[in-house]
Amino acid sequence: MPLTPGLTAEFEQVVTPELTADALGNKGVQVFATPFVINLMELTCNAVMKPELPEGFASVGTVVEMKHLAATPVGMKVRAKATLRGKIARCREAPAMIRYGFNIRTRSGQRVDNICIMAASQADAERRLRQMYHHCEIVHCQTEAVGPRNDPLDLEGVIGIISDEPET
Repeated sequence: MPLTPGLTAEFEQVVTPELTADALGNKGVQVFATPFVINLMELTCNAVMKPELPEGFASVGTVVEMKHLAATPVGMKVRAKATLRGKIARCREAPAMIRYGFNIRTRSGQRVDNICIMAASQADAERRLRQMYHHCEIVHCQTEAVGPRNDPLDLEGVIGIISDEPET
């Protein structure tokens, strides 16, 4: 099922304190945090394709290549625009996802616990883990099946989850 090249979607968001690097632990840095940039990109790309996907189909990002070159302070607006530039190579029904929780030891000997990766198989989860932690030793791996989402999650919903504030 090909999607139509040229489809676009756009999201605009005001940077709030909950969306800053400070909120993620980089204390004193009151600018839009890179993980939230990626989240905004993911939501925008999904908005391009979602209306044309058949029931039960989904689109997920698997690779992110981006440069976050400018700091956006609290109160300023950020905007993401996605345009479908070509045909999608494949479109299939969303596989059942499994949450893999890893405890690892890095090659320098540091222990890192509770790294969660969503994947369809353990081999895929380990491949993704090793992209982040080259030559790590897996100390423990725990799995948990995750059912499909029934509720749509928009940008405001994600911000609500992150900020722990009740939805309005």
